[in-house]
Amino acid sequence: MDSIARKPVIATLLALGAIFGILYAGNTVDFLSGVTKPAVILILKSFGVHASDSGTHLNAGSLEVPWTGDCAGLNILAILVAVTLWANRRGPFGAGFWARLLMAFPIAYVANIARILSLIGLRRLLYPAVEDPSLHYFIGFLWVLPFLAVLIRRPSAVPAGLFWLEILRIASVLSLLAPFVPAPGGVIVTASSLVLLARHKWASPRNLPAAGVFCGWLAAGLFIAGSRMGSLWIPWLLVCPGYMDWRLLRLAPMLLLLPGTVPLFAMKPWAAWVVIPAVCWEIFFVLFRDTPDDRPLEKSPLLFFVAGFFHIFPFVTSVATIAPLAGFPPPPGVMRVKEPHGYYSVRTLRQPPGLLCLWFEPSEGGRHHTLEVCLQYRGIRDGVRRAGDVVTDGSFWYAEFFLLPNGDLCNYHDYLAKTFLPFSANGAHLIFMASKDTMDAAGFLRLSRENAGILAGLLREASGPHTHPANP
Repeated sequence: MDSIARKPVIATLLALGAIFGILYAGNTVDFLSGVTKPAVILILKSFGVHASDSGTHLNAGSLEVPWTGDCAGLNILAILVAVTLWANRRGPFGAGFWARLLMAFPIAYVANIARILSLIGLRRLLYPAVEDPSLHYFIGFLWVLPFLAVLIRRPSAVPAGLFWLEILRIASVLSLLAPFVPAPGGVIVTASSLVLLARHKWASPRNLPAAGVFCGWLAAGLFIAGSRMGSLWIPWLLVCPGYMDWRLLRLAPMLLLLPGTVPLFAMKPWAAWVVIPAVCWEIFFVLFRDTPDDRPLEKSPLLFFVAGFFHIFPFVTSVATIAPLAGFPPPPGVMRVKEPHGYYSVRTLRQPPGLLCLWFEPSEGGRHHTLEVCLQYRGIRDGVRRAGDVVTDGSFWYAEFFLLPNGDLCNYHDYLAKTFLPFSANGAHLIFMASKDTMDAAGFLRLSRENAGILAGLLREASGPHTHPANP
């Protein structure tokens, strides 16, 4: 491949590297909040809504909206950088390109403020339901759409339908990917997804068997939506038949990388030994072995429309299932208080005064997230780190357990395994917390396990005889 043919490939790899860095920056720094939150409060007040800043939350009338890292807008910036670099990968990196890239910053700022206001409106409409995290980023992208004409230029040789489908594909995958970045195995999920995203060659079905594969892909999307297996949306989008390369040398690394996009696999200690060789092979292949695809492009407007709709389908289902699921409350025999944000404060008879237990029912249409993600999503992110089996933010200890309706008590890994099958119950997420001044980590973990076991036992008694729970 000569240098001209390799230019789009090199530009794509550089773009994905930049996106990887921005996604992780969005979960580690918060320097934009200082200029974003005051603007949101000012706009709310201008519309007559009582708004104030309480640190980790933004008060908007009767709502307390958690102010998390994604509120700063760096994830929207990652999407804008991605689409700008992708759209320009075949063009010159001249002054016009750099001017458009710089425009991504103010556009991301404006789009992020519009996103936050939209989410506040959504929460007022659907309170006390909580929207899916991936919906945050996709709403931001929808606000970006009116500005895309400023940032990108469509090459005349590329059909308009294909061009905008590519942009939508990038935005959809990144919107789904962002919530998994800080979770266990997030590096593996991010790297695998971005490398597979670089396989951006449209080769739409042209015969009956290929069309059957496409229909099977659409049916799989409907199955994922019905079973609420949100962790499968990323690999599902990445195996869209319109972008599949059926050559053996291209299928082999893809089959190794696809499991890396699923958190249940990515969090395994040995996952990196599978994914890293596949990533290296992909980079080597696209740089030195791949050749331009000279096949004529399928320009069917109907096919582009169908593929485009199903690239926003995961977010459509998020809205459709945003109302709380029929979860299960704490069992009889415990003291419980329903909190304003939809969870329970729970206390057993043997629970010491300094230990707090929060019981979260499934309210986002999918599986529960890890403790770190839950803390971040509720505005607790500064200094959060894991210390063995507990998590601390410097002031409090935190521990988590997952409780299934039959009384099985699980850690996160076992919880994912037991709820992986379609239509499995999502269970309850138990979060224990205590001040670091009242006990040490070992004592806190012991008390948390004891009280989680009591809750599991009470639930088993209430639901009938079952097997003993797995040890977390």
